[in-house]
Amino acid sequence: MNNYFETSSMHSGISSNIVLAMTLIASLTLTACGGGDESRVPAAAPLASAAPITPVAPATITVPPAPHSLVVLPASGTITHGMQLTPEMVGPAGIAISSFADVPGGTFSGTPLNGWSDHARVVGPGVEVIDGYSFPAGTVVLQGVNLSSEVVVNSGWLVLRGSKGSLLLNHPKGSKDGGAALYSELSAFNTVGAKDGRQPALSICHRCYFPHSGLENIYSNNVIISESWIAVDPGNTGDHVDGIQTWGGQSGLNISRNRLQWNGEQNGTQSGLIAMYSDGAQNASTGYNKIVIENNYIVIGKGGGIGLHAPMNVPTMNMKVSGNRWAWVDGYDPDYTPAIYRGPKFANYRKNGNCWSDNRWSDGEHANKFLLPDNSTGITDKYNTGC
Repeated sequence: MNNYFETSSMHSGISSNIVLAMTLIASLTLTACGGGDESRVPAAAPLASAAPITPVAPATITVPPAPHSLVVLPASGTITHGMQLTPEMVGPAGIAISSFADVPGGTFSGTPLNGWSDHARVVGPGVEVIDGYSFPAGTVVLQGVNLSSEVVVNSGWLVLRGSKGSLLLNHPKGSKDGGAALYSELSAFNTVGAKDGRQPALSICHRCYFPHSGLENIYSNNVIISESWIAVDPGNTGDHVDGIQTWGGQSGLNISRNRLQWNGEQNGTQSGLIAMYSDGAQNASTGYNKIVIENNYIVIGKGGGIGLHAPMNVPTMNMKVSGNRWAWVDGYDPDYTPAIYRGPKFANYRKNGNCWSDNRWSDGEHANKFLLPDNSTGITDKYNTGC
């Protein structure tokens, strides 16, 4: 069954205590960091691209930018597009970490947990730039570990770097703290939102490797998901699995330079690789504001689920969808594919600060043709009024 034209309500809900939130840390100067050299077999072989995308030199970026997002990525210095990612560049391999100490998970409240002492350090006075992002004094950095269970972050700043495990960012609304996963292999990364009275200040998932699952519950504001390899297995009967799932009533989301793919074959459980649903209100809003979906590589393959489910039938402002590429799958009608969710009321990309530009097939018989928000394929980028 081709489920990519069903309503967004097809995905299953989650319990209210599995959500995360995050607030912006503004006026920080971000610089870039590098990669690693350990190889790993990818979850699925990358498909050929239509044309190479040239990397750029490192740069310095100051936040916040205008008008589309309150949060911005640092320039990595090594890639400009998700098509350029390789398995060696993400997860612990990206910073040449190959051995891990087993440590416990649990509830984090600003100080290292028992059992972390040999593997955690605390950022000193001022700020410290780690992999291009700035973190304040008091941040706990946990590196080179294999977590035995999930870490639930209730307060304080935690950076999980070069490690294996899962994180739930569960800061209360009004918190000035947040969390990050950098160069880690994850089974889950979730953020709780305003509908549950939660809101981390800032949530970052950068250069992470998800070999079997996605970021199922990104429900807060001010979230960066960048340069990560997100490969989602088929679910079990009754499941609806996603790559990155949001709730609605959110702002300040930046999803850029990632590779997202379905593993295996379609079994009716695959929902959306980027799934921006409208499941209810947060802070009296059901819509989206200040969103960037840029330079991602989306590989549907035999998984058959949706590539991009953009907001439908809710207020949408200052949303930029630009530079994304989809791998072509033989046998599809180019105007009726699972690349983009087809709905009757997609956002108006010609007003309200929204823009849609340069989103294309990367290869195959329609290489370099434009994918449009109504899920058609065109030779002109007719919705592009300038991003």
